[in-house]
Amino acid sequence: MSASENREIEILLARLGYMRGGADGVITTSTRQAIRTYQRDIGAPVTGFVSTPLLQSLRSNAPQQAASTTPYAQPKKAKTAAKAAPKQRPVSAQIPSTPATAEPSGDAGGGAGGSGGGAWN
Repeated sequence: MSASENREIEILLARLGYMRGGADGVITTSTRQAIRTYQRDIGAPVTGFVSTPLLQSLRSNAPQQAASTTPYAQPKKAKTAAKAAPKQRPVSAQIPSTPATAEPSGDAGGGAGGSGGGAWN
């Protein structure tokens, strides 16, 4: 296998979460361990060696990712429209004052659970 194919194997293993680190095309012990784990997980013979069938399997199982200049770049999160925080009203505007005609019954006007007085409904 060529260095570029080895590098692709490393990149694909990383996309699938089997390895970390740089993809340099050099097959190290950590690369072989990642290959063995991948092979075991897919039910293939566990050899730890790079091969054309391994590369083809990784290509079909790894998520597609846009070309990147950095081999382990994290996928960019979709930009979401930031919700603007609602404008805060002055405290005096947030808390309604009790109307002068409120009855001293304790229910000054139609909260979520009461039928309330006329000014609040």
